[in-house]
Amino acid sequence: MYLVIRKNAKDFYYSECFGILKQNIKDKFVKEKFIVFNSDHTNLILTEKYFYYRDSQEDKKDYPPYAAKKCILIDTNRSNWVEANDNLQGYDFIVNNDTIMKKLLNNEQLDNNIITQAKEINEKYVLSEWHNLQTEYDINNINQLTFHFHDAELKKIIKDENSTTFIFDNWGFLVYLKCDKESCRYNLKVEDICSSGEIIKTEKGFKFTAFEEFYGEVISYYFIESNSMQWKIELLPLPNKTWSYIENSKDLN
Repeated sequence: MYLVIRKNAKDFYYSECFGILKQNIKDKFVKEKFIVFNSDHTNLILTEKYFYYRDSQEDKKDYPPYAAKKCILIDTNRSNWVEANDNLQGYDFIVNNDTIMKKLLNNEQLDNNIITQAKEINEKYVLSEWHNLQTEYDINNINQLTFHFHDAELKKIIKDENSTTFIFDNWGFLVYLKCDKESCRYNLKVEDICSSGEIIKTEKGFKFTAFEEFYGEVISYYFIESNSMQWKIELLPLPNKTWSYIENSKDLN
């Protein structure tokens, strides 16, 4: 797995994910912590999947906290992972090493040989601006990282000589979907909102299908068809108000 990780409201960095630890929290929700590099790649740390926050202390007893995405998946590949137990999975040399896991839980520095091994894995991932859709894995990957385009709003349609690009606002980051201009057919327009959607492979290429739902009733159906598709994401700055709530709710993170 490979992630984009927010450092603060505006800055971010990239890291391989070396494992996931699930923890049950008192107010009855499960936190997933990712094992990743710190921002300067000098140590491995446990980081939250989300920033958790409250906009007031009054709802503390009755409602779970809000969440803003802290980590966003670029690549969901877990083929090299093992399952240490029901709540822990990842690379074997990390998750099946009790000493390493204790140090991670205590936020301690790991040994140089572990950091070197982790860096070798991290450097194998080639970070590309655009990702081609070719295989079923590629399709599953984008469907997962976009949360199946849940509540994604189409912000722009950009056309040039060769391509038509659709830009969706996907809860904290933009998803660019670039299609071959000649074969591209679609019925979306700017400001359309997808309650849910997915990309599938067809005989001729690829098809994005989505719908808009209102109180459980489908009111609009959307599609994009093209012989070829590429995608990329762009993180958006967190709103100042949201970041202020996060900063004031550090006990939740």
